[in-house]
Formats: sequence, structure tokens, C-alpha cells
Amino acid sequence: MGIANAQRTLYYIRILTEFISQPEWVNVVPMLSILPSPASSSIGVDQLRSFYVEAHRTIREITGYGKGLGPYVVIDYGDEGSEVFQSFMNGADRVVIERHGYIDIIDPEVATPSVLTEVARKFCVVGAELDQRSWDGTYSAWMTGGEGAFVATDAAQFPWPPATISNTGTVTTSLALPTYTATGSPVKLPLPIYTKGEEIVGVSHAMVPLGRVPAPTPVAGCDYPDAWDALNVEFTPLCRRELGGIASYSLEAPYPTITSMNL
Repeated sequence: MGIANAQRTLYYIRILTEFISQPEWVNVVPMLSILPSPASSSIGVDQLRSFYVEAHRTIREITGYGKGLGPYVVIDYGDEGSEVFQSFMNGADRVVIERHGYIDIIDPEVATPSVLTEVARKFCVVGAELDQRSWDGTYSAWMTGGEGAFVATDAAQFPWPPATISNTGTVTTSLALPTYTATGSPVKLPLPIYTKGEEIVGVSHAMVPLGRVPAPTPVAGCDYPDAWDALNVEFTPLCRRELGGIASYSLEAPYPTITSMNL
């Protein structure tokens, strides 16, 4: 379900971006972290890059390009060192590469007040040091939404969906992984309402329409495994409709080739 889950994730990113780009919220939510701590060693670095490029394209399709138009897009380099993503997405409008360390993973049985106090102290010290270093330096205009801020100059190298996919957890490479079709009812977050006397008033807007794109939904007649537990499941490129016809999983772009099965 890797590709299908990625399709859903991209749609969730769209829903959130449409909402936080409204004039009421654009200055309240200045950054959107799209995929915290991805398992890049299993996903694959180039596959992760493809996802990031597509997520950035989706976000800027909604917000437009340039300072003040939507949030900074925050990406995480996952299991890799920061050098792996050096020069990645040059020219992309307002992209931040996130890094955060895990100070301690505590066994609940030993989480005494003194232990928790020490963990909090170390976290504050390290956090303060990182915060200072992170904002030192000089930034090119495109990095902050100025001149030249647009799509990444290397976007064409990382198509979506990716050309190959590995570590699928399936029983064979000779298959088509399930995908969704973009024909579902559009989803949008509800706007806030408040009371004015006895009247219920809704906040309206015209800057960024909500729910402009149909949601990903299962292909009619196709069976799908559990989205969260699809390891060692056999798939086929075709799926039988109830009335005897044939349906197939499909993507608008070329389907990725599976190069390995083991996680």
C-alpha cells in the first residue's frame, strides 16, 4: 500500500495547505512540516526526494510562489545525514530542511521525576544551541520567497510517482501495487463559526478555495488490503468487478518498477 498511502498523504497535505493559506491563518501557521522522521533507509533516498518534490508542487499550486503566499515547506532528511540532501531542491520556493535529535527514549518504569528533569535540561540546552546555529548565515533570495523562487531546478530528476520502488514487503516483484483513483468527493476542513448574539456566523473567504480537487478513492471493483498492515500480501494488476467485468489499478504517470520486496 506504499503508493496508495502516499497518494492519501499528498491529499492530506493539500487539505491542510488549503486551510492554513486562508488570510485568517496564513500568519498563524508559517511552516508546514510534511513528513516527520521518514524511514528513508527503507523508502529510498531518491523515492523520498520524489515525494518531497511532488508535495512542494502540490503546496505551491495552491498558494502561489513568493514571500507571504502560504507556509514554508519543511522536509526531514530521515535516517540520512544532512549532506545527502545538500543542494537538493535548489530554487524551490521557501523549503526548510529539518533536523531534530532524540535526546532519550525512556522506559516508563524508570521515568522518575529526577530522570525527567535531567532529560528536560539536556533538551533545552541542545535546543537552544541548535536554534542559534540554525538561523546563522546568509540566504539567497529564492530561499525566502524572493527573486528566483519557483519550482526546484532538479525537479525533473525526481518524477512522481518514482521510477522504482523497493522494500515493498510483498511476496513477489511481479505485481502492481494498489493505487487510488482521484474521483472521490472533495474533502475540506470546516471553517470556524462563532455566535453573535443569537446569530451563528461563519467565517468566509475568497483567497484560496477549499476542496477544489477530488479525493483519492478505491477503484470500483478492486479489493484493497489493510492500509496499515499489507506485508506479504499478493496483488495482481487486475481486479474482478462484482458483475464480472475487469477493473485495474492505474496511475496517471508510468507505474514504478518494484526492485526489492524485503523491508
